[in-house]
Amino acid sequence: MTELNWRTLTQQSLALPYGRARTTGLEKALDLAIRGGATEEDVFHLRMSLTEAYKYGGEPARAMTTFTRCLTAFDADPARYGPEAHHRLLWQFKWIIAALTDFPEIPLDRTYALLDDMERRYRESGYSLHPVHGLRCQVARHIGDVATADAEFERWRTAPQDESSDCAGCVPTAMAFHLAWRGAHAEAIAIAEPVLSGELTCVEQPQGILSALIEPYLRTGRYEAAVDAHRRTYRVHRRYETRYLFSLGTHLFFCAVTGNHARGLELLERHLGALDAPPARWTPWSSRPLPRYCWTGSPHAGTATSPCAVPRTRTAPPRSSASPNCATRCGTTPWRSPPGSTRATAPPRRARGSATALPPNRSWRNSH
Repeated sequence: MTELNWRTLTQQSLALPYGRARTTGLEKALDLAIRGGATEEDVFHLRMSLTEAYKYGGEPARAMTTFTRCLTAFDADPARYGPEAHHRLLWQFKWIIAALTDFPEIPLDRTYALLDDMERRYRESGYSLHPVHGLRCQVARHIGDVATADAEFERWRTAPQDESSDCAGCVPTAMAFHLAWRGAHAEAIAIAEPVLSGELTCVEQPQGILSALIEPYLRTGRYEAAVDAHRRTYRVHRRYETRYLFSLGTHLFFCAVTGNHARGLELLERHLGALDAPPARWTPWSSRPLPRYCWTGSPHAGTATSPCAVPRTRTAPPRSSASPNCATRCGTTPWRSPPGSTRATAPPRRARGSATALPPNRSWRNSH
């Protein structure tokens, strides 16, 4: 195939939405470019485009491979690729480190080493450490290091933003997730909600910020806002299943604590097949307890006085035809319905002494 053909294939692929078709096209273009004797610069930029396609196409492991090859090539001859490629690499560095927590096979010291390398590169380039502190906060939160996570969050929040920082929607989204994790739900809403009134052009928005607000809305009694956020985010997550597989847990949690257990099982069964080949090992593990939420209506996290405590409901939906399969694959035992039960009708009740108010039982099945 001629040079014109691989270049044409590249342009055609870049015009496609993120997903397997775009990624496959770029993979073929890269292969043709290499076999056709393309320059190192052309191959480098194709690999960078593939890193982006893998990232937004739900294949983070492959993104790590192409990113590493580009970083190695750039370090060998920075002048050859120029400042634009350098900035793009530093931007992609954030994607790679953010994905590391999804791969438990990657040693923690390797993650810290990459964070240190990223910080060194940002300092040498004169960029703000704003995104570095955000990623250090994320890693600390992932391993349960509350003190470090809080300290890095404060550094993150006070560091100046520049062209290396994420967009006006993604920064408050990430901060809202941390605040919700710490139980500061009102503060999470205060930092994230105002962004929704602005113009968001990022491919991750507004579904990212709405997803971050679902639990804070529930915890602060803003149930209609939680319903709207759930509806709007799920419409996007359903279309791009692989990319947003991790976010399924948020929707199952929403269905569980609002009494929509049957709907939760329906969503679980719809997306269960995607766990056969998840984009990362952490994805099925992080979703593992969630089927039980929908069978029992009781997340098993926290206590009656914990900000994350949720009381148990008294009834559960009947087992559907797919329920035994769910139980087998997710390692759970279904809650068996009382005789004559057709669906969960009892509203979730507030546990005595609980700091968490739950909405009345409602059905939003027809809203998706």
